[in-house]
This record gives sequence, C-alpha cells and structure tokens, in this order.
Amino acid sequence: MGATLEATVTLTLSELQTMLDERDARFEQMLRDVIGELKPAKSLTVGTGEVARMLDVCTRTVLRENISGKLPKTISKEGGNLKWNRADIEREVLVRKKGGRPRKAA
Repeated sequence: MGATLEATVTLTLSELQTMLDERDARFEQMLRDVIGELKPAKSLTVGTGEVARMLDVCTRTVLRENISGKLPKTISKEGGNLKWNRADIEREVLVRKKGGRPRKAA
C-alpha cells in the first residue's frame, strides 16, 4: 500500500494541473454538446398568430376558417384569445400538404 501511495505522490504539480485542465476541457465540451441538443419545449396550445404561421395564411384567414368550421375546434377562448391544440393543428398542416383528410380508424 505504501508503494502505491508513493507512486501517486510523484506527480508534479504541473502534471496534475494539466490533467485537471484536460478534464475541465472535456467536461465543457460535453456540456456544450448537451446544451446544443436541447430544444426549447413547445407549448401544447397555439394561438391565432402561430396557427397562421403554421398554415402559411394570415390571421384573418385563420379566424374566418375557424368560424366556418374548417379548423379543429378551439380548446380555449380565454379573454377573447383563441387557442388550439398544437397536435390538431400540426395534423391539419399535414392534411393540407397531402391534399386530403386522414382516413378514420376502423
């Protein structure tokens, strides 16, 4: 046990500092990689403006299509602000790109 302790102590201070610097650099790179992979969380609901951007139309068109029933039902009308379920609107975007309504499950 004493030999192992003596071998460990033989590291110079500069060698130890170099090892710590290398470890810190690896840790910082791992942190940058993880942060780069993180995406901001999306809200489960979308408002009129975001629906307009997603469907590539103006907000007036969104309001008009909502009144005529061409959009999925709103889930909130809090304070006069309309909100839709994000998944419903994303599905609507796919339907419009595809050019038809999705089939009903059997």
